[in-house]
Amino acid sequence: MASSSGVPSSSTTSAPTPSTTSAPTSSTTSAPTSSTTSAPTPTHNSTTGVSGGAVAGAAVGCYIGGILIGALICWLLLRRRKQRRPAFSPGYDEGAAGEPKGYVHESFTTSNTRREADLAPFFLDGVPDQELATELECLGDLIYQHVENSYHKQPVRQSVTLLSSELSRLGFPRDPNLTPEIVAAACIDPKNRQVGLRHVISWVLFKGIDFQQPSTPSMLPASVASFVRSIPRRRAQESQSLGLPLAMSNWRKTSALLLHPTPSDRTSLPPVESDVSSQARILTDALDPFLQHFTTAESHPGQKKHLQAVIEEGAKLGYMLFSHPNDWQLVFVGKKSGQVVVCPGLEKSSDRNGARYSPPKPILDPTEASILLK
Repeated sequence: MASSSGVPSSSTTSAPTPSTTSAPTSSTTSAPTSSTTSAPTPTHNSTTGVSGGAVAGAAVGCYIGGILIGALICWLLLRRRKQRRPAFSPGYDEGAAGEPKGYVHESFTTSNTRREADLAPFFLDGVPDQELATELECLGDLIYQHVENSYHKQPVRQSVTLLSSELSRLGFPRDPNLTPEIVAAACIDPKNRQVGLRHVISWVLFKGIDFQQPSTPSMLPASVASFVRSIPRRRAQESQSLGLPLAMSNWRKTSALLLHPTPSDRTSLPPVESDVSSQARILTDALDPFLQHFTTAESHPGQKKHLQAVIEEGAKLGYMLFSHPNDWQLVFVGKKSGQVVVCPGLEKSSDRNGARYSPPKPILDPTEASILLK
């Protein structure tokens, strides 16, 4: 250790000038200190102060900027999604997502309402017009055979007043051209009895299946007849202005659809046999006080049984008309003077969608027969 430090000292001392001694000392003591302590420290501090701050600032700035940009993008996306598809709007339509919100909602609501209101595709299918006409003609033939085979042609002692009151009880209108008294007189007269009785039975039976004005008793479903009777009677002009014919048409077809046990079959509403049998018995009993005067004690039971069977057949036609997609009306007014209707005609009064025909389309003319009045 001494010899190492002495080498420089010895060489320094041999120099004649004192500045030489001072210089090496200064370089020997200061230089190493400067190189080990002072020189590196300023260099390290200068690098950390400039580069580290810049990097940290840039990193923080990028982080904050990224958050802001991300938030902006999310906000724009959410706003666009709300415009395209309202979260709680039932009026959203996938096919019109690019349209403004109000337009989309209105468009869907309108079309959806139309789809819900358009029940026409679900209504029951009706039988062809010709089949309805054939059914009606067959009923007219059944009534004719029933009268021919069930009632005698002997004179009766009952008065016109008594029998006309029975007809009024059954609901016969006071038509000036064909009053209950005229009909009663025709039935009393043996020459006109067949025609008179056919007219009476036909009128009562077909009024029993008439949807527009069901009689009491009715051959239509009990719930249907009860509802129709509960509707206030209005003049035709007032009903038209209120849209009641169309409302009744839609109600009838909807009721038939709901009452059908298997609506997927799309067939006419089938009668419930037990209900129809009970209703036919009631209607037969309602006719009996008038008709019994033209039967004998022996033929009376068979006459009632056969009449009930005819009425039950008429109920089948009534159910066909009630559940048909078109509107129909039975025609009880004849076209010839001096004759009475013994089987009503049939007219189609609307298309499948309820559009009214003006005038109605005739499908079958009424069957008329002459009365030989004295």
